[in-house]
Amino acid sequence: MSKTISFKCDDWLYDQLKNQTNNTSKFIKEAIEEKLGITKPKEESEIQKLWQEINNIKAEINGNTQGITKSITGNTKVIPDKKIGNTESKLSANQLRALEVVKSIEQSLEVMSSEDKKAVLSSRYPKNEFRKRMKEVVSKDSVSKYWEKIEQGLKA
Repeated sequence: MSKTISFKCDDWLYDQLKNQTNNTSKFIKEAIEEKLGITKPKEESEIQKLWQEINNIKAEINGNTQGITKSITGNTKVIPDKKIGNTESKLSANQLRALEVVKSIEQSLEVMSSEDKKAVLSSRYPKNEFRKRMKEVVSKDSVSKYWEKIEQGLKA
């Protein structure tokens, strides 16, 4: 499959391309570079100098853009963060309720005798038995949520 590339060129370039038959790709590249004035650096030191110039330009661009802020257009409203001014962290209602549940569980574990604790652990349904011994102050969900802590308290 051949691809056709069309581009405008003057008569000199056309003649050069038409007359050259051997090593065409190399010739086309050289002819275009010559016509456009592109020269290849021949030594590594020249390449390093070019890279150094490019890096210097990048550094200048980065240095010049540090103070520039991005502009916002359109109907936008900047809302300050509400948490910045608050140094105290207040607990939500759910967190307070969870703390109360944990405290009531701990208190009931302290009040229970060692015989009651053994009876709860040895029963067929220990979670339900624990709720009964607590006089069902705590819900089934709370007991299942904190069961690991309760079990540690019962074994201690």
